Amino acid sequence: MVNAHKTDTNGLPLLDTYDDIDLGNDQGLETAQPYTPPTDNLDPRLDFTVARRGIPFLDFKISLIPGDPNLFPGKNYVVDQFTYGPYRAKKFLPTKAEVDGAHLLEHQV
Repeated sequence: MVNAHKTDTNGLPLLDTYDDIDLGNDQGLETAQPYTPPTDNLDPRLDFTVARRGIPFLDFKISLIPGDPNLFPGKNYVVDQFTYGPYRAKKFLPTKAEVDGAHLLEHQV
């Protein structure tokens, strides 16, 4: 599914070649190992759907790895990387504000 979000330089989908080469990922890397996310042209909707290592993760501050605590840290946050791959579904995960109950405060009368 991630490969289907590849685009050309104009942002148009790669209808015939999107799956020829997998998008670079951190499959098999430990969270503490260095990793740089790929710079391929991608549909921005991808990052609303799946969590990718090195890409901001909702509104969470994750400080398992050095650097920016907002970036998804990879393997430690994936259920089972060997079985399910290097990504985590995020479309239906609650934001930190929702977990903390901040969204409820806005609706109080």
